[in-house]
Amino acid sequence: MNRRISILIIVPLILLIILGCARIGIPFLWTPNPLRGVRIVIDPGHGGVATKQSPTGGTKGPRGLREPDANLAVALQLKKMLKDAGAKVFLTREVDRRMTPIGSTYSQELHARPAFAVLKDADIFISLHHNAPGPGRNPEEINFTSTYVYTEPTPFEMGLAQAIQHNVVASMGSEDGGVHKGDFHVLRENPVQAVLVEFSFLTNSAEENRVRDTHYNYLEARGVYNGLVTYLRTYNIKKVPLKPLALEQDKERAGYFIDHYVPRLYNPVKGEIDQRFLYGMLDEGGTPRRFISFSVPADTPVYSAWDGEVVYVNTVSQPDPLFPYKNCVVIRHDHVLEGTPIYTVYGNMKTVLAWTYEKVTPETVIGLTDSSDTEETNLKFEVRVGGRGAEFAQNPELWILSVHNREAGYIVGRVFNRKKKPMYNTQIQGVVKVFGYDKTPQLYTYPKGVKGSTFWDETFAISDVLPNPEGSSYHLIIGDREIEVKVQACKVTYINLK
Repeated sequence: MNRRISILIIVPLILLIILGCARIGIPFLWTPNPLRGVRIVIDPGHGGVATKQSPTGGTKGPRGLREPDANLAVALQLKKMLKDAGAKVFLTREVDRRMTPIGSTYSQELHARPAFAVLKDADIFISLHHNAPGPGRNPEEINFTSTYVYTEPTPFEMGLAQAIQHNVVASMGSEDGGVHKGDFHVLRENPVQAVLVEFSFLTNSAEENRVRDTHYNYLEARGVYNGLVTYLRTYNIKKVPLKPLALEQDKERAGYFIDHYVPRLYNPVKGEIDQRFLYGMLDEGGTPRRFISFSVPADTPVYSAWDGEVVYVNTVSQPDPLFPYKNCVVIRHDHVLEGTPIYTVYGNMKTVLAWTYEKVTPETVIGLTDSSDTEETNLKFEVRVGGRGAEFAQNPELWILSVHNREAGYIVGRVFNRKKKPMYNTQIQGVVKVFGYDKTPQLYTYPKGVKGSTFWDETFAISDVLPNPEGSSYHLIIGDREIEVKVQACKVTYINLK
């Protein structure tokens, strides 16, 4: 009898605790992986080197705490929480860097963020910020939390924003500034379900001191996490709905025009890429090519592709294992991605004119090309991003300014088979690379083990594609599928073909 009474008391008590947790925004901690399979992009607002001509925005506290640093501190804690809950999490930046090169406009910098969400097939995009008051208002008297959606939000966006707002306020103990509609670029131009959180006012000195505390950053991140989990579980949302805008765009065109894209390096020989031997193709020994070759006469000057420092010179006829070329020069360019090391490699030259530790610019001649034979041209050019090893090699064509014609465009993308596995060494037909050779070269997706670029994560790339005549489109055939592609001058069309 006593046991039955105990059960009758305990079961309702457990139910009350569960309902109470849901009401105040505490997720059910014993539920494993509540965000399993959800793909989330976290955008720590602003960041990187800014100039008057090429700003990145952001505010600063009275004692100098930068908003980009505060946003990133919260984002890194939120990333861990979301990953532990089973989500696939991508940050637009994990260090203090820009999304676009110096020289890009603020609009281009902002546009890179929703473009990143498209590339990552994100379900949800959350931009993290700390606020500042408008002119004429006393910053010491203003401090509250607010969350934003676009002026025409989807029901999902509005519901998610309300859940996040409620839970962030509860976690931080802050004043509730409510959910608002705003015409922010990262919300307006985003084909992914998107919200923007303004945690608090960094310009308030007391708040700046709190934001410096990592535990306070944890509370900020925890509020967003609680809001996400609570909203998805309360409405039993097992699959995030597609945003209607994205569906309309998909019907109109294949992929997206990424108009912020600006190649970062200069063509080192101011000549044509030899299209018979493309990046990623297998050589006669079955090894993937990690370089491109140039069609240039003997004794053509070879220039540094950007400002940097020569870190390796090989003037002997035998290559070494790290850089398998004779007469090879390697240059490190630190500032091209604001802190991420980028190396350019120039191999098989006739004459080397650079020396180790030399400081170089795009006007510096570092060597002369050798004569070419009937099989392949001799200058080999690589771009390695993040390290010097061969595993860091990426498609150099996507990094070079003015490869051929400034009016041409690019097509890059990822292609998967019916089982959603990447397709390797699959022939691509239907798009002619328009420069260099009269007949179309054999185009393939990358072989297994060949990396895409840091930004695109592509499995194929086609450069130097002339824009479509008005009203027409290219037909790209990959494996057993066909897709229409439109190319615009000096822009990239990104395709994700599943």
